[in-house]
Amino acid sequence: MSDIKSLENRLNKAMSEIKGIIDEVVEIRKGSPHNKEQTAKILEGFLADLYQYFKIASKESGDNLMQGISLMKIKLMSGL
Repeated sequence: MSDIKSLENRLNKAMSEIKGIIDEVVEIRKGSPHNKEQTAKILEGFLADLYQYFKIASKESGDNLMQGISLMKIKLMSGL
């Protein structure tokens, strides 16, 4: 299997796991406003850590991993 295909497969598996977690977050948030506050902080931390790791890995590798990625395009592709 090519490196690119392996990468794509791993990201697809990770996305499947993340979707399951998001479904769990939805259920937890139904409980109370307090749950909404807590899950918002948890999700915010997760997204901040992910972004920070992109920045660290980019700096360490000398390759901007976000180069060529358009957040506007991602938003438009989501259809939301």
